[in-house]
Amino acid sequence: MLSESKRNEKLKVLIAEDNEAMRHEIERFLAPSCEIVASVGNGLELIEAEARSSAEVGIIDFSMPVMGGIEASRILKARGSELILIMLTVFEDSSYVKAAFDSGVSGYVVKRLMAKDLPSALSEASEGRAFVSDCCNWEAE
Repeated sequence: MLSESKRNEKLKVLIAEDNEAMRHEIERFLAPSCEIVASVGNGLELIEAEARSSAEVGIIDFSMPVMGGIEASRILKARGSELILIMLTVFEDSSYVKAAFDSGVSGYVVKRLMAKDLPSALSEASEGRAFVSDCCNWEAE
């Protein structure tokens, strides 16, 4: 959860997405409301960028080469990272949602619903609440 003073500033976001066109689309979508502090192509680069950035939120893809979002999330959380993580993926099955939350993410957004759901996920996760795209039919245990 972000402090009260941070809520009035643009969110500092780190993006990890292996598809370059999609990464640029996410950057363009977030640019008006967020500060993009780094944009990388895999989970290992995410971990390296997190260590040297001021990012508050990480938007991460589930499946990436070198290291996927699940493994990267687990490593970041094990290291005590306070980066709020939101999974942005094509996978809608609830087993993927469970795996993502088990790894430490705070939000799960399906890419086809990015325009509708990512702003809500950012808001909810920044307030310490979970968010899942409705199409996933998932409820926390």
